[in-house]
Amino acid sequence: MKTVCPQGHVGSNPTLSVKRKGFAYARLFFYIRKAHICPLGRMQIVEKGRRMLQKVKAILFEYPGIVKKKFRIGIMMLILVILLAGALFLYYHNPNRGLMLACPVRFFTGFYCPGCGAGRACYALLHGEWYQAFRYNPMLIIILPWLMLYYIACGIQWLIYGKERISKHIPERIPVLILILFLLYGIVRNIHMYPFVLLAPTRI
Repeated sequence: MKTVCPQGHVGSNPTLSVKRKGFAYARLFFYIRKAHICPLGRMQIVEKGRRMLQKVKAILFEYPGIVKKKFRIGIMMLILVILLAGALFLYYHNPNRGLMLACPVRFFTGFYCPGCGAGRACYALLHGEWYQAFRYNPMLIIILPWLMLYYIACGIQWLIYGKERISKHIPERIPVLILILFLLYGIVRNIHMYPFVLLAPTRI
């Protein structure tokens, strides 16, 4: 509804606009309350949600627990793009110049954690400096090829069959032993005594 102010300007009636907004909010509140109070309203909302979830599952999954192959390919391509982008960023940004986040364990305690030097080691690997990478983090360089082989095999199996079964054949004690080994590695690399000092991140 248009109104004319004393100055002669034509515009909408602010009182009516406020009333319309008030009615709209009251109607919305009524529907929300109805959904909370009326069991039938709750059932309708739950049913709509269940149907929507079924539609999403039908789009993503070809069988229960198995993602459709086109989505598996898309996910693997996205992972490869992210890894490539990270490798390119690290290749052109030297962590020794303070372009990486500082290790919180090293920052607050002054001790090396098992992962200290990992960023610099990966930077050295990307530039073909194998021994320098080893001196930055020996444990990472030793275990990295095995981790890459494991994840590549799992990824290929998941991409082809839609399920990954390699991890089910690994004994549970293996991850526990690796965790204990990493903890011990984080301790001994802080011992200021030969040969343990060789485990600390060192630039040659």
